[in-house]
Amino acid sequence: QRWYPVLVDLGAAREYWGGAASGHIEQGIRSIRILATTRTGQPEAGAVQVDRIELLEAMPVAEAPTFAGGVLTIDNFEDRPVAAPWTLWHTTGAGTAATLATDAGAGSARSLRIDYAFSCLVANSSCGQYALGILNLPTELPAARALRFLTRSPASARIKLRVVDSSGQTLQYSARRAPAGYDVANWYPVVVDLDQPDEFWGGAGSGVVSGALRSVRVLVSTETGRAESASAWFDDIELLSAMPTVAAPSFADGALMLDDFEGRPAVAPWTSWHTSGSGTAASVTLGAGDASTHAMRLDYAFDCTLVGSNCGQFALAILAVPADLPAAAALQLRTRSTLGAELKIRIVDGSGQTLQYATTRAPAGYDPAQWYSAVVDLGAPDEHWGGAASGTITGGIQSVHLLVMTRTGRAEAGSLSIDNLTLLEHLPPPELPTFVGGRWRVDDFEDRAVLAPWTFWATGGNGTAAAMVPAGGYQSARGMRIDYAFACLRTGSDCGEYGMAIRSLPAVVEGAASLSFMTRLPLEARVQVWIVDDSGQTLRYAVTRPLAAYQPSAWFRASVPLARPSGWWGGAANGVITGGIRKIQLVVSSTAGRAVSGSAEIDDLVLLQGFEPPLVGFDDSGVATIDAVDGRGVAGPWSVFGGNAQSNVSIGLVADEQGGSALAMDYRFDCAGGVCGNYVVAQMAMPEAVVSGQALSLALRSEGNVTLALRVIDASGETLQYPLQRSLEGAREALWYRATAHLDAAETTWGGDGNGRLDGPIQGVALVARNALGEAASGRVAFDDIRVHERADADYVLDHESATIAPDVEDLELGQRFGAAFHPGTTSRPFDVVESAGLGTLRMDLFWSRVEMNGQYDFSAYDSIVQEILARGLQLVLILDYGHPDHDVRGTAGMAAFARYAGQAAQRYAGERVRFEIWNEPDHPNFWGGAPSAAEYSALARATLAEIRAVAPDAMVSSGGLSYFDFPYLRAMLRLGAADAADAIAVHAYEQPEGLAEKWVMADRLIRDETGDRKPLWITEWGYSVDAAEAAGQGDEAGFLEWQAKMAVRSVLSHWALGADLSIAYKLARSGSDPLSVEDNYGLFEQNLDERPAATAIRSVLALAEGKLNLGLLADTPPGLHVMVLADEHETVYAIWQSDPDHASRVTLPIAGLVSLGDFLGVEWSPLVTAGSGGSLPLDLTEARGPVFVRYAH
Repeated sequence: QRWYPVLVDLGAAREYWGGAASGHIEQGIRSIRILATTRTGQPEAGAVQVDRIELLEAMPVAEAPTFAGGVLTIDNFEDRPVAAPWTLWHTTGAGTAATLATDAGAGSARSLRIDYAFSCLVANSSCGQYALGILNLPTELPAARALRFLTRSPASARIKLRVVDSSGQTLQYSARRAPAGYDVANWYPVVVDLDQPDEFWGGAGSGVVSGALRSVRVLVSTETGRAESASAWFDDIELLSAMPTVAAPSFADGALMLDDFEGRPAVAPWTSWHTSGSGTAASVTLGAGDASTHAMRLDYAFDCTLVGSNCGQFALAILAVPADLPAAAALQLRTRSTLGAELKIRIVDGSGQTLQYATTRAPAGYDPAQWYSAVVDLGAPDEHWGGAASGTITGGIQSVHLLVMTRTGRAEAGSLSIDNLTLLEHLPPPELPTFVGGRWRVDDFEDRAVLAPWTFWATGGNGTAAAMVPAGGYQSARGMRIDYAFACLRTGSDCGEYGMAIRSLPAVVEGAASLSFMTRLPLEARVQVWIVDDSGQTLRYAVTRPLAAYQPSAWFRASVPLARPSGWWGGAANGVITGGIRKIQLVVSSTAGRAVSGSAEIDDLVLLQGFEPPLVGFDDSGVATIDAVDGRGVAGPWSVFGGNAQSNVSIGLVADEQGGSALAMDYRFDCAGGVCGNYVVAQMAMPEAVVSGQALSLALRSEGNVTLALRVIDASGETLQYPLQRSLEGAREALWYRATAHLDAAETTWGGDGNGRLDGPIQGVALVARNALGEAASGRVAFDDIRVHERADADYVLDHESATIAPDVEDLELGQRFGAAFHPGTTSRPFDVVESAGLGTLRMDLFWSRVEMNGQYDFSAYDSIVQEILARGLQLVLILDYGHPDHDVRGTAGMAAFARYAGQAAQRYAGERVRFEIWNEPDHPNFWGGAPSAAEYSALARATLAEIRAVAPDAMVSSGGLSYFDFPYLRAMLRLGAADAADAIAVHAYEQPEGLAEKWVMADRLIRDETGDRKPLWITEWGYSVDAAEAAGQGDEAGFLEWQAKMAVRSVLSHWALGADLSIAYKLARSGSDPLSVEDNYGLFEQNLDERPAATAIRSVLALAEGKLNLGLLADTPPGLHVMVLADEHETVYAIWQSDPDHASRVTLPIAGLVSLGDFLGVEWSPLVTAGSGGSLPLDLTEARGPVFVRYAH
């Protein structure tokens, strides 16, 4: 009904066509036409009235809209009965519709109403369905800081604002609903900060209003996941030149209430969300509060049936909070819930980061009807993700999420109630546990009928189950019992199966040094303690069962030193309890390797401010026993493991040599896919720490296919590994022997403080058996009587009644086993000095190239030498060596030629006192004449032996002497049959003589394994020259000559003790006079055959041994000290020597019957016996002193 003016700018045509087509009026106006049309999409009839059509010389200047008191009204809807000029737009689709209308306003006659209907059935999504009320402004409005309007709508409606600026950019803003607005009848104001859009697109694309405003649009949608139809009302839409000042929420007495749920009929603005899945549901409603009318109740239903897990199912109650909340230290709430519910708090901050916090149920909270307070420290989240990812609330709190889940392992439905959700300015001081008398009791289970607040978790899997139940305690009515069934079939491993009893402490406990508790459990079960500290770090501790507790019915007190975890992860990740203890976890598992079931009982858990570890000290003799093994029916605390999948091991008890018990580690090294078993370990964590000393020894019986090492774990957790060398006293697999590890000489170390030294008491020991040859092997290592020695230097009392290690019958007499290598000359004087030295055998080359010429054999150059050697009653070893210029010994024809030469030699010289050795050091390129080949040598040896056996069946023949016990080569040649027809295996021994025991047993085992026969070992070369690390000077200096003499005597004694059928010194005489030459300084005699100290020493010891029986080594000597007993009808001689260069021994000799003492050169003296000697005489021995011979008359 109202007339209104229309003004058209003739210089700004929207469209134009024809004529000049320039968009400007050219040469005046010829016609004016007024066009009327409609766009309603329906038949229309009406009238357009036009009056007072005028041309204006200039465009009038319109008065720009301005702010009055900081406010510019866009529309209050009061001046008209229709919604126009607002227009409507909505998304299309079945079930979606919207209309515009006017309705009663907010305290006024008129407002804008948008009626809508949406059909989206996807929860938390609008499905892209929404409606827009659009006002295209007739006059652009100036840029403003904010836009304000009044609105009301159902709680399900989502209201947003869009503005379009003069650049064509659209900016979208969310409208925050005030708490009162969750009642559809209540109008509430919305203020939108135009500088802070949620989204923007088009136009300038800057996210900032550019120029003026051209359009204002209000948007309505829903995200309920159900069909919705309702109305949203809008009134008093205004631009504001500045953001209104709103009083920021502030703390009153240190508290700021976020929600007490009073004063409204609905739980909104809280919303709920839950994980999807059949049987899972959640909703939020109002319920009775904590002594108040209202609280929020989160009802949930979960169907997770995996014990200890939530199956990813949880429910959230979500509150979006004002962005201008003050920074807070803590969040506090009152809550109650069923026992199966677990409450966590999530905070989403301004950066989009989510921080999650656990809550602790107070003891009173284990009654589901009781309200209790929960406080979370907002500075210490358990987890965080997204946004700043800093673990610190960044940009204020945007929303609070209350999360509930269960881990009961059964379908659960229940309720969690929340009231008085409050931010706290300061973190309330916790009610700290107080130590009384240095103790704080964690739990004795006596004050309640349930185990809560303990919770339980167990790994899943077929045949695996565990549960926590109340039970009788240790001398009390109540305790905790963990029933378990584990299906792990991997011996030594728990297969990741365990049950865990968990106690979150009511407050962080600081100052604890140890945890102590009573327990009893079956032998196959083990219990560990896991501590979670205030940094979130988990520290794992092993519980060691004392030896007395290997009776399953016995309770024992477990004491865990909290400063010594066996592992740790998470949090500070530093292996040190950081910030105190937050949680105690008791973990029960089994490493039995079979299906087991049983119960572990726990009682009387106490945290202690101190820890006094039990310590086994030295007795009066300076010995501390780690494990004597006797007195129990099981291996006890010992466990075993293999170094790889091919290493199999078990442990048990066997009888020892004294009629008691010893431990036996049975091993099997398999080979698969080119990989063989590498090592096995028997280990024991000390039930009680043992004082550390200078040495650790143990009794051993081991097989020749393994080498042994000892591991020691010190107080810092460092592992130190030491070699265990087989002693002369253990030079047969069947023998027990004592091995010592000197604790200042580790071969390798790892872990702990990493300083490579043994620090503090010994916490654990382990015996390592290593696959000596890297092939399939099996056997047993028996061990017993593990001791720590205060001093590495040993004391030993010589007792005539001490047991000896009986030698084989053939080793009782000296015979002619000792000899020397020589190179024949033109005189017979070498034979004279050999006889004078007491040697019985010579070894020399029988060169092929000097015997065969043009297919003919001439031995005349050797006949006289052989005849004289034999005429003097000596034995002879002829080396059948080397190549020939007419033959390639690597080829079949050359091998046949060599075999014919060997057959000729055997036919000519074979006899009772002549032996043959096929080649010399075929494993050395200098002697084989190129790269050594076990296959080539084996073919040569087989052919040679066949030829010899054909002409001299009884000839004594050995394989070629290998350099330095070349085990890979030895194994290969034995496997290829090189020694099948041989009488012996020859080796060379250029090393410490006592150290041969290890290799001697290994070689013997290898020979038996590969040939199925026990063949003797011949040492066809040994010697000492200036290249040895221990050599004391040049070849012409007294220090070297004395050392060489001592080593020669030790070699004679050691080789006889080993049972070597043949022991050939290299060599009889020096081949030159250069004091720095290695080759020139091997001789027992000078080049001119003058006697050197080594010859004197050998002459002395062989003369002393002549006519006496070797009764063997004493069996009870400490490692490094050796005593060989030689006797005839008149006297007993003890050859006593120390082989350890770094330690000494004191031997107490009985005086009765003592005749004399003699040194390694045969110099004798009578002991000086003083008054008060008590019938004994001390003899101090070092390795440098050399062997001493003590003579007693019968």
